[in-house]
Amino acid sequence: MKIDSKGFTMVELLAVIVILGILAVIGIASVRGVLGRSKSSYLDSQNKMAVLAGKAYYSDYRSRLPKVIGPVREVSLQRLIDLKYIDPIKDADGNLCDLGDNSKVYVQKVDNEEYKYWAFLSCNGKTSGEHENNSPTVLLTPQNTNGTSEAPVSVLLTAKDDTKVLSYRYIIYKDGHEYKSVSKLYKKPVSILLTETGEYTIQAYVYDVFGNQGKTRGGVYSLKIADPDCSTFKVNDVPNADNWQNKNITFTVYSSSFTIARWTLEDKYTDTATGSMKNKNLIKKTSSSKKSFTLKENGTHEIVIRGYNSEGKSCERSLTTYKIDKEKPSLPTLTGNPGKWTNQNFKLTGTTVDKYSGVSHWEYSYDQKNWTQYLDSENDTFVTSEFSETSNQDIYLRAVDKAGNTSTVAKSTIQIDKIPPTCSSSAINSGLFKYITGTCSDTGGSGCKDWFVMKTFSATGSYSPGTVYDNAGNSTVCPALSVTVTPTTPVEPEKPKDDPKPTKKVSVSKSDIVRWQRATTRKDCSPAQVQCKTMCKSFDTNKDKGICANKYCTNANPKKRKLETGNYLKIYNESDGCFKKGEYVANVVGRMLASVDGSTLTLDLYIAQGSQTYMQDSYYLDLVIQKEGAKDPYKTISLKNKTNDHWNGGHIYNNNKVFHHKFTCDEAGTYTVKTVGNTSDPGFGMDFGSFTVSCS
Repeated sequence: MKIDSKGFTMVELLAVIVILGILAVIGIASVRGVLGRSKSSYLDSQNKMAVLAGKAYYSDYRSRLPKVIGPVREVSLQRLIDLKYIDPIKDADGNLCDLGDNSKVYVQKVDNEEYKYWAFLSCNGKTSGEHENNSPTVLLTPQNTNGTSEAPVSVLLTAKDDTKVLSYRYIIYKDGHEYKSVSKLYKKPVSILLTETGEYTIQAYVYDVFGNQGKTRGGVYSLKIADPDCSTFKVNDVPNADNWQNKNITFTVYSSSFTIARWTLEDKYTDTATGSMKNKNLIKKTSSSKKSFTLKENGTHEIVIRGYNSEGKSCERSLTTYKIDKEKPSLPTLTGNPGKWTNQNFKLTGTTVDKYSGVSHWEYSYDQKNWTQYLDSENDTFVTSEFSETSNQDIYLRAVDKAGNTSTVAKSTIQIDKIPPTCSSSAINSGLFKYITGTCSDTGGSGCKDWFVMKTFSATGSYSPGTVYDNAGNSTVCPALSVTVTPTTPVEPEKPKDDPKPTKKVSVSKSDIVRWQRATTRKDCSPAQVQCKTMCKSFDTNKDKGICANKYCTNANPKKRKLETGNYLKIYNESDGCFKKGEYVANVVGRMLASVDGSTLTLDLYIAQGSQTYMQDSYYLDLVIQKEGAKDPYKTISLKNKTNDHWNGGHIYNNNKVFHHKFTCDEAGTYTVKTVGNTSDPGFGMDFGSFTVSCS
């Protein structure tokens, strides 16, 4: 094919013509679409102008706004133009919009203070905005009560629409008069509650988003008020509500019945300690469905509720009974303990007072850490099981009441010793000394009462020194020992002289010799201090001894605490002695037994020192018998120590017949009896009084 150098080929030319034709068709269609959209947008903008004009109109005429939610008010485009709120509206082609019923501005109340505006324009067959005239449907269920029913009755209002239901309104007429009117947004079916006696009708309206109204009217709802139902009241759960509480109780009452219009709550309170009763209003009439209350007083609280319906009829119900006890039982009183060492079984009786809940049980402990509950001990007075085993320990008891309060701890000391003491016997048969002694020792804990016994003998035989006792009453007969007495050669009596002198009778008076005496030393204890030491010795721990000393020994002096003579025996057995600035000073007592046989006087002397006192080997003790008016002693007798143990409290001088003498007329006179010790040491000086020898 030849190509013209000045142009296209024929085929090419035809192709270009076809392409240009296609482009022309596409261009025309596109232009028409753009023009159509432009006209529609123009009309929409005019619609917005109409809405603004409607808002301005109703701003000036607010009384014409809808009063309730749902109904629609409207103003025509013609009126807005006439009142100069807007110029005549034309479409994009210059055609005026319809000024009849087809072009209007609508307003609808959609909330309490909110309004919705929209316009519907019709211009030369074209429209802008939405609107329709289909009414929603509304239904009341049930339509009536079909006779008289007990209040309350619930009527369900249900609405439907082909677009959307906006709001509802119902008017209740009671006994021919308007009773109640409600207008709200519709979100779901509405329950209309009728609660009072009367005859009711209900007029119901619903509105869609375009203000179209649907309505219905119910039949007759005839009601009478039901009696109040107190069984519907509820109380929140209180832990262990049936039991005594040892704290304040807070509870909440709920009312859930439509038959209850108002209610009251009463506390029938009983002070179980005194038996007094009173009624207390926790709350007077209230319509609240929920209230909380707090109880504080010890005793029982019966909670009684009284409900009322709208006509004043009432019901009553006891909701529950609460019991409060915040007071612990009194300090128990313990009786039945002998209060000293015993070899008998015994029981303790604990007595307490619990004013409110009563005793739940008793507990005991030996260390106040681990407590054991007594079984079947639910009583203010409780007797323990029997204490029977040898022991020396403290026991603690306490009472627990039914609310969980625990009394202060009471203490008692169990001192039981059932183990008899032991006794070892020894005999002395030398010259004037013919006796058997027994020494007591005790392992049961109570200690020996008389740790030393003695029996004299004058003939060959088997002898026991006697019986030893512990402080719990147990006893043991000391072993008997066989002893032999060697008879002395009789002395021939002097033959009377040819010229005998007249016979005179010698008599001895021992009435001035005292039985007991205590040594007076430079650093000795006062009688009250000795007595104090004796009283506090029985405590085991230094703490308890300190408590005892603080109670009984403060500022002890003989003027305030008289030490009776009869207590010297206790000092003889138990005295702890005195201590001053680390020095040990002996507490020494002496017992002098004097007997007279005609003109013969016999003195038996027993010297004893207290425990924990110190005696040096250099100490000595002499019995001195001094005749009145004589320069030198009539008789000085060195007393021998029984043992060399200076620490165990048993440093004893036992001198049977330390002085045994038959007096003559030549020895008539008054004699003093004393013991003397070292002059350079405290010594053991004791004055046992005097005796008199007379001749007639």
